[in-house]
Amino acid sequence: EDLAEAINWHILLVRIKQLFHDLQSSLPFAGAVSAAVATALAERAAEGGGSDPRLRFVTDCSTEGQVLFTPATWDLDTALRQHDELQLLLARGCSREALLSSIRRMTVASKAAEGEQQALVELLEQHL
Repeated sequence: EDLAEAINWHILLVRIKQLFHDLQSSLPFAGAVSAAVATALAERAAEGGGSDPRLRFVTDCSTEGQVLFTPATWDLDTALRQHDELQLLLARGCSREALLSSIRRMTVASKAAEGEQQALVELLEQHL
């Protein structure tokens, strides 16, 4: 059963990639990504769903021969904002240090949001 689930998740990821490639000529990057994810998840739900694939999003960028990564997030809008911020820095020709500084700030914000979310979960559990 775990293998079947992994295969289904892989199929979902391939479908997202196919949809993105189909949409990117007519939509900006963020729109194509959002539409591809939403469509693939809707198709999956229409077919009976299965378990939640719990998608996480990470942006990478190459600078000075190194690949840098943003923190992983469950929130696509956050990931797209991070992507846009890094692309803007790259387009401006910012240094590796500027990119790292931005990623560090993203990481701090991500940890703070995670802490807030955990506090809400604990509060909800107390009231159940």
